Amino acid sequence: MIGHLRAGDIQFDRKHYQRDPVEVVIANIDDNWNPLGIGRIPISRRADGTHWGYDGQQRTLGTIRHFGAEYQMPVEIWEGMTIEDEARAFHFLNVERRFVGAIKEFTSGLLGGEPGCVAIAAVLAEFSITPVFTSASKDREIICFAALHSVVKSGGIDHLRRTLQLIDDAWNCEEETMQALFIKGVAHLLRTHGKEEGWDYAEAIRRFQTVAAATITKRSREFKAMSDRPSAVTSVYRALHETYNRGRRTRRLGDVRGR
Repeated sequence: MIGHLRAGDIQFDRKHYQRDPVEVVIANIDDNWNPLGIGRIPISRRADGTHWGYDGQQRTLGTIRHFGAEYQMPVEIWEGMTIEDEARAFHFLNVERRFVGAIKEFTSGLLGGEPGCVAIAAVLAEFSITPVFTSASKDREIICFAALHSVVKSGGIDHLRRTLQLIDDAWNCEEETMQALFIKGVAHLLRTHGKEEGWDYAEAIRRFQTVAAATITKRSREFKAMSDRPSAVTSVYRALHETYNRGRRTRRLGDVRGR
């Protein structure tokens, strides 16, 4: 269940699995508090009705220091978890998860005032896209922070803005499009063909609006399966390229180009 809890009512189980909080991190969160860097805190509601956070301890403590214990924290509440389940979830979110490094880099950078992370957060806010740190399960929610950094690295912050603008105009930032491969595929299309004579943004939007994002993803998997040197990002790009050129006799995009 997604909702809000009084920050002071969220407990953290340091006896069984949580680490001790780091004072300098809490101070940085207080000094640079940003709602996009806080995200939703994952909560286990135990049988006695108490609420235990299995991630986000320092974000919660920094928020309490900044606003006080009455602040309504955004949370995602799960019921029926044992302490062992909480410990496994904590370990998964902080140790095992393949992209946890990118999550921690983004949150610590944002709450520490790092300019690159702040710039990315500002662009996400322009499109009402919410960074989340447990699971992205709605339209306009995103967790693939490494992909965002990759797009910025390849073309700058404006390239990320153009990429998200196309996704918003064509698919309204639906859940299917808020995935790393989809975002990087759109970015690759714009970087490769965005200045070609055959590129017409308005026409691209009209064409993409007629094709579901899930259909693009499915077609990209077909391209990947047919390729001797499959690249998942290039496969998304090829599906977009094909959709744009389909039925056009003039002002077609040039040949598909690899990454």
